[in-house]
Amino acid sequence: NTFSNCTSPLHPFSKTGKDGGDIWLSVLGEVFDVTSGRDYYAEGSGYSVFAGQDASPSFTTGNFTSEGAQQDLDELTAAQLSGVDGWRKFYADHETYKKVGVLCCDYYDKDGKPTDKLTTVWERLATHAAMKKGGTPKAKSAAEAAEEAEKEL
Repeated sequence: NTFSNCTSPLHPFSKTGKDGGDIWLSVLGEVFDVTSGRDYYAEGSGYSVFAGQDASPSFTTGNFTSEGAQQDLDELTAAQLSGVDGWRKFYADHETYKKVGVLCCDYYDKDGKPTDKLTTVWERLATHAAMKKGGTPKAKSAAEAAEEAEKEL
């Protein structure tokens, strides 16, 4: 599923746990149902900034404000960006949190294909990983990135 209409009842921005409803969050454009973690993500909880939006920068900066949630990923270091991706993997591999789709339009287009912004993120992550290993980075091509994203949907 690609969620692009902000007024849709299925849009993650409407899934904040209000009135006992579902709670969804997004990391790097991937949307996860975290309703089972209501104690963590519901309004008034420590991580409520994540509910109903993509607050990717906050996962690594620790700035759990609206401003922190909207920080540009280009402002993050490669290590911080790797931390964000670590949280994406945490949700993707979690036993009870389930991926429900992708969010248009920062990281995925209306057809669920990765955008240039997401491709740049992947390139930075590949470079960072290669540098940590002392090797030469091999960035994903846009085609490889799109193919990987389609497999995950």
